[in-house]
Formats: sequence, C-alpha cells, structure tokens
Amino acid sequence: MATVANKPKLGDILVEAGVITPLELDEGMQRQRLTGDFLGRVLAKMELCTEQDVLEALGVQQGMERVTLSSLKIKDEVLRKLPSDVAKFYNVVPIREKEDGTIIVALADPLNLSVIDDLQQIMGCRVEGAVSSLEEVQQSIKSNYSFEGDSIHGTLEDLLEIVGDKELTLEELGQQKIIGDVDNLIELAQEPEVIKIVNLVLLEAVQKKASDVHFEVYEEEFRVRIRVDGVLHEIVAPPKAISIALISRIKIMSDMDIGERRLPQDARIELKVGDSDIDVRVATLPTLYGECVTLRLLDRQSVQADLNKIGLAEDMKKEVIEIIHQASGLFLVTGPTGCGKTTTLYGCLNELNDIREKIITCEDPVELQIENLVQVQIKEETGLTFANTLRSILRQDPDICMVGEVRDLETANICIEASLTGHMVLSSIHTNSAVETITRLLDMDVEPFLITSSLEGILAQRLLRRLCRDCSQKFKPDPEEMEKLGIPDAWRKDPNFAMYRSKGCAACDYIGYRGRTGIYELLPIDDSLREMILDRSMTHVMRKYARKHLGMRTLRESALLLAVQGITSVEEVFTHTELLID
Repeated sequence: MATVANKPKLGDILVEAGVITPLELDEGMQRQRLTGDFLGRVLAKMELCTEQDVLEALGVQQGMERVTLSSLKIKDEVLRKLPSDVAKFYNVVPIREKEDGTIIVALADPLNLSVIDDLQQIMGCRVEGAVSSLEEVQQSIKSNYSFEGDSIHGTLEDLLEIVGDKELTLEELGQQKIIGDVDNLIELAQEPEVIKIVNLVLLEAVQKKASDVHFEVYEEEFRVRIRVDGVLHEIVAPPKAISIALISRIKIMSDMDIGERRLPQDARIELKVGDSDIDVRVATLPTLYGECVTLRLLDRQSVQADLNKIGLAEDMKKEVIEIIHQASGLFLVTGPTGCGKTTTLYGCLNELNDIREKIITCEDPVELQIENLVQVQIKEETGLTFANTLRSILRQDPDICMVGEVRDLETANICIEASLTGHMVLSSIHTNSAVETITRLLDMDVEPFLITSSLEGILAQRLLRRLCRDCSQKFKPDPEEMEKLGIPDAWRKDPNFAMYRSKGCAACDYIGYRGRTGIYELLPIDDSLREMILDRSMTHVMRKYARKHLGMRTLRESALLLAVQGITSVEEVFTHTELLID
C-alpha cells in the first residue's frame, strides 16, 4: 500500500493510463484552482474523462493493482469462494488466491471500503482489492458464474446449523440469552450466512424491481415477501428461529438501536446493490410474536420523473403543462398511497425547472434529489411540519412551491394563501377521484371562496399493471362483463372489439404482468365549476358537468382505453377503478 509521502498523484495516474494528456491535465488543474473542487470531479465535468476512470485511478492511488478481467482466466476454486449472488450484490469478482490464503477481489468501486469488510466476514479470510471497470466486472460475473444457480436456500441451510431447527422453542435454542445480550445479537448478525441471506433478499428485490421488502414474524412462521407492481409475493419462508438474526442484521445496517425491541424505529440508508444506488427507508414494528421490518426501496436510476414517461395521454399532458405554467394557483395530485403521486409531482417540477425560476419543495421524505431545486426534509418530531416549513418558504422569495401532502386544514390554508400571493403551488392529497378532492377540501372546512380563488386543476391517478407482451391473451368479454365494465355501445357493436387478459410465462415469472403504467383523471377548473363549488353542489353534479363540458375522462374510462390496446387487463380495470353512473 502506498504511503502518504510516496502516494502517486491522481492526475499522473490518469496520464500514465492514457486517459488524459498532460495538456488536458494542465487545463483541469487550472480549472481546479479557480473552483477549489476535487480534481477528478473537475476533469469529469470537463468531459476529459469519466467518473469510472477517476474511480479506477483512485483505487490505484490507494495501492490497488489495476486488472483487465477480460484477459484473466479465473480458477473455479477461487470463484467458489464467493457465491454468484453475493458477487452481483457487491459488483465484485474474486480473481486469485495468494499463498497466505488472501483472496484478491476485483472491485468496480474501490472507494467503498465497507465492501472489503463485508467480504471478509462472508468469506472468512483476508480480502484485498484490485481495480477494474464496472462493465468488465459485470461481464466477468456473467461469464464466470454461469455454472452456479441461486444460493439463498443453501445459505439458509448453513444458517440453520448455527441457530437451530425451526421446531425447537426459543428456550431450547438458548435464544432468550441471545435476545437479552446485545453483544450476542451483534455477533449473530455478523455471521457470514446472515449477511449473505439479507444481501440475497435485497438483490432479488432490486432485480425484480420491488418497491418494498417485508420481514414478517407470526406465531409459528417467519416470511419474507416483496411487493412487485403493487402485489406481494413470498420469496422465502425461513425458519422462525432465524428471524432474530436477520432482523438484527437489518438494524445494524440501518444504524438502529439493536437492543430496542419494545418501540418502533425508523431509519434511512443508502445501499449499493449491484450497479444500482438504492435509497432504503427502514421501519420496525414490535408485534405480538416479535419484530416485523419493512424496507421501502427507491432505485433512483429507475424513477421516471418525466411527464412524457408516466403514461399521460398527449391531450391530458398538454392541459397539465398549461395549468402548471400559470403564474399562480394551486394544482393538486390525488390518489391512494403508492399510486405514483410523488413521481407525477417530480415530473411537473422537472417541466418547470428553469434557471429563471426559484423552486422550493417541502417533502416527507425527500425521495428524489433534483438539480437546481431547494428541497426541505420535513421532521415533525422537531416541529418542522409542512405548515411551519411552508410559512418559512414564503419568506425565501420562491416562484414555485411544492408541498408533499395536504394533511390538515392549516396546511391547506397556507397552500391557498401562497397561491393567492403570486406563487404556483403543487401538492398532493388523499381522495378517490378528482371531483371528490373538492368535497374533501370543503369537509376540511376550507372556505369555498378560497378554493375557487386558488384551485386551477386536479389530477387523480392510479397505477395499473402492464400485461406481459409475451403471453397476454386476446378475448371478447361476454355481455354481462361488458355491462359491468361500462363498455360504450359503439365498442360493443364493433365485430373486431376485443380485450386482453394475463396468462403467465417464463419472461414474467408466470405472473402475467411486467411493470406498471398510470391512468389519469384531469379536472380543470372553469368559471361554471367555481360557481358550483360556491354553491356546495353535490359531487355527482360536478362530475357530470366536467365530463360533458370539460371533456374529463374518468379513471374507469382511462383504464378501458388501455385495456382495449392490450396494455392492461380487464382484472386490473375492475380492481383499481369503479363504474360511475351520473
């Protein structure tokens, strides 16, 4: 390992590797003197090299050798030292074993030193790093681990030898002693098999694009489930005796109090799973039979915070853009938890993001960091509520404000006040439809004249699962089914009319669906509708007017348009929308 005195300089390493020329290095160093920024970041911003080039150079600077994996022949006995799923999780490949038993591992991110520590725990030997590119590591994993299948169940069997059989009681296992001693819990959570199982569960969740991971303890069983496209699927049911070890491992990763099992705990961590940067919100809950843990996963690279990519119809997208580009007013996005409201709001913010505008958000939590936006994390336990934050934001001279959620009358009134004082305000609220949002605001005791003065538009939405293109089946619904769906008469008379349903194949893990798309119901507010709000008209009256005079499509109608195109199924239409007869 190079000492501080003789450590090579980053620029010299990049020049020696042929990544940049000496002249380009001089240009980069001149820019660095002006900005005071890190040289590697300066060179990457100047597009003289990539961030991966800088990472590899930093690894060499730390004394790691640079390896070209494509030219290496790695022995099977070395590869078997590390299961394929663990290699994929950390983006590493073991390349050789030294005479003293040390394993040399090629890393895509040489600065993540915790990877070395975890690998030493898992492999039970000393580990040293070598530097390679992300593409080479991923290709090497793909080509060298073709012989090895899934190892999660084998790892479970190894762990059972440590903690015992599921039929034994806690007393027989001696688990009571483990539970009572935090040091024993920490030791158990650091077992290589425990680390591997948690990593494998997270890897499978990320690979299947899961939004949540649930570790659930019941009277006689322990289940691990993941939520994919809004539906829970069990991926493994470990023996209950293992639950303490796995949950303790998650607590350690989340920097929680491992000894506290009587109160709920919350934490937020950032994980590198393969080549994905995952933001994880962790929540524990003490239950009758032990602690349950839920992980909410957010893959920042996969978030489609773009109005062009969330499934908005072209005509509806133009109306939304027209509303949010107004100088002032209130625009609300509504729907149940998990329907994509935050993603839609981020899409609106990206549309509005301009150097000439000051945009401030207050969110709980901040799910996606957007360049050129001032984002505030709400912390209600310290008194930093939506209402208090919004008051402070208005003193920061913003042009556009985004409030994560209208939860109470106070927040609603401040949002309206902000919109009436020359600001465009975007927010979300929990209601079943666009028109019902008006009723909800009235029920919260917001004055009708304030609603009519500020509200410019409401967008209701849901997420429907997309049918797998490889196995979806065309069929013609029977008359009774058409009646329940509310199929228009013109469609029924068409001899070619058909809809689609799921079947299941290997491409979609025999689920029948892959991914989700949005359906939307946009309610623009015009003068006639404002009169109805002032008169506190019934919901169905306002909806009937909006459909007839404003061209509003209900959620059911939007869903049917997707169903006849083969994008979603009849089952999804029934599950997520209702037929409204006005």
